[in-house]
Amino acid sequence: MRVFLALDLAAGMREAAWAWGRGLAGAIGGDTASALTWVPAERLHVTMRFLGELDRDRVDAIAAALTRDPFTGGVTTATFGFAGIFPPKGRARVVWIGFSEGQDDLRRLDTAVHARLAGLVEPDDELFIPHITIARVKHADRLPGRPGAFGRDLRAACVNRPPPAGRGPFETLTLYESVAGPTGPSYEPIVKIPL
Repeated sequence: MRVFLALDLAAGMREAAWAWGRGLAGAIGGDTASALTWVPAERLHVTMRFLGELDRDRVDAIAAALTRDPFTGGVTTATFGFAGIFPPKGRARVVWIGFSEGQDDLRRLDTAVHARLAGLVEPDDELFIPHITIARVKHADRLPGRPGAFGRDLRAACVNRPPPAGRGPFETLTLYESVAGPTGPSYEPIVKIPL
């Protein structure tokens, strides 16, 4: 099973993020936009932890660890604040939207998740940067001009475009299985954990 842990977006935030991505696609133009694979609105989320390929027993143990006790701290509310490209320099790979408010609460939740997963998965030493992936650069053969110019232009378009007007609560943490399909992956919930 290909598994990840994510925060589900409130409907209004999901729609605002998707509309922002559609506006960005229009602003950068057809050639540049066609080099990106845009995430459908129903699959937008904040990835807390990508867990990779796991067998069913391990997934069950992870689900049990995540649901054993309620998460403390209550519902986290966050506000969209800026957009960017990963990585910050070099070949562009991901277009994302970050948060201006709520980051500290999201990082505290990330710490709590890591504590519950200790001993069940490999430690993740990467800095957690709460964000929503809007698009991925997938079609390098469609890049207009030089790849470096593409990345600079895409970064500039993100920086110059106001972030979506989105604020909302994160009420559910979900353990998902990503199932490959002919039109892209579908995300099947394994367990939903209220916050």
